Amino acid sequence: MNAILLTFLVLLPGEGASLFCPEPVVQRGEVRGGPVFEHTFTLTNRGSSPLTINDVRGSCGCLATKISNRTLSPGMSAKLSVAVSTATQPDGANTWKINVQYGDSTNKAQQLELQLKASLVREVGLTPAAVQLIGGPGIQHEVMLIDRRRQPLKLTSVQASSPRLKVWSEPWEKDADGWKCRLQVQLADDCPKGSFDETILLQSDDADYRELRVPVRVVCRGTQRVLVSPDMVQLRYAPGKATPSVMVLLRDAKGESVEVASVECADTALSARFADGAHPTAAVRLSVISGKMPQPRSTVRIQIRKPGAETLTLPVEVAP
Repeated sequence: MNAILLTFLVLLPGEGASLFCPEPVVQRGEVRGGPVFEHTFTLTNRGSSPLTINDVRGSCGCLATKISNRTLSPGMSAKLSVAVSTATQPDGANTWKINVQYGDSTNKAQQLELQLKASLVREVGLTPAAVQLIGGPGIQHEVMLIDRRRQPLKLTSVQASSPRLKVWSEPWEKDADGWKCRLQVQLADDCPKGSFDETILLQSDDADYRELRVPVRVVCRGTQRVLVSPDMVQLRYAPGKATPSVMVLLRDAKGESVEVASVECADTALSARFADGAHPTAAVRLSVISGKMPQPRSTVRIQIRKPGAETLTLPVEVAP
């Protein structure tokens, strides 16, 4: 049997870290992928002054956490409940992290990190595990719900976490891989401009799969005149290797020339270059500045002057 290794690491940005977990390692057997599994941890203030838990942040939208008390007097404990929705996670080895950020009377930010590792064996799953919707109202994406059992589960509810999204399911179909149900998610016509983190929530009559979740990252640009490719910038960066760069192309949906007014990178480790004037296809080159370490995720804002004033916000991801 494979094991789940659950480890808390207390990081000390300064002296006097005081949040303690008495059971830093929890071992369990192989986990069946699909159902939500849960565990509750006890966190204790071993310091001499009160502390406040400011944030509990998971590395994945499949993690749900709940803490019983955020303010702990000396000697006081809190219960941290962690639920993992495994239906969106791949088969085999997985690693999830939870970061507990807290402070005490010294006002120094400190953290306690949770790493959860599990080997999943799957009957029911969702592909892809997470969705990105980047564009204007009406843009749509498909998620596949797969059930490899003899009879599939029955969905009793298909909802989105916000009216910014529309979501609906199609009838089950069977093929050689099992039962498949197509889920459609779409940006609502009145979705405002901006970036949002939403969730598709599925509920069923199956005792093992009462609730399934799919995180959705939304970047809504409203009704957009200038089209951009790619609509998400991905850079592969490794220290000591050639500095990566990506070309972003901009064209007008009606065929007019495009002029870029300015480009602003949220990450100071990135730079942008573009040609002055209007062009049938305008180009912006994004690069990592030599000697600097880029952030894993950031954004870049492109201000368009022609054919009309418009602002485009692109997500940027940097990976090894």
